[in-house]
Amino acid sequence: MPHALVTLLTSPRRGVLSTPTTPAGSADSDSEDIYAVARAIGVLAPDWVRTGCLYAAQPADAYAVLVMPCLPDATKRHNTYHRLCISSAPSSGLYAAYRAHTLSWQDFALRYLAELEAKREGALAQFVEQLCAVPARYRGVLLLGFRQAPGGNETVVRCARRLLRAWLLDQVESLPEVQRQRARVRAC
Repeated sequence: MPHALVTLLTSPRRGVLSTPTTPAGSADSDSEDIYAVARAIGVLAPDWVRTGCLYAAQPADAYAVLVMPCLPDATKRHNTYHRLCISSAPSSGLYAAYRAHTLSWQDFALRYLAELEAKREGALAQFVEQLCAVPARYRGVLLLGFRQAPGGNETVVRCARRLLRAWLLDQVESLPEVQRQRARVRAC
């Protein structure tokens, strides 16, 4: 279903918002519309989109989405999540290369951000549309991954969930991984 054909989106904080419909066949404007709508109703906002570890305690008022290319190890104790989203996760090949230590964290982060940009029109636009439809009883979305945050500090955890959150909130430029890359390019 094209994104712009959704005529009503419910915001848990701002009531009901009508979205403009666009002509059929304009996929680019459809996906841009869903990002604009999500920002306008507060779904793509720092206090709405949070991150956490699957194996840590989670707030009960958050809609938990596991964003990984594979399921958690069934032998480990883990919290429940409401939804698994493989389409917004790193590709399985990229994730496997990082886990096998053939890619540094820096390289993994930059490649995953490139994958996210490539998914902007399709999988990520659908993901944002689904975030807009999170039931109003939740006070936010919690993007989950497997890694524990060092000292509970989610801003430094080396996990795809932090990168996805920054991408969704249009904060990629503030990521240390991106700033390091820009500094390397300037130094050359």
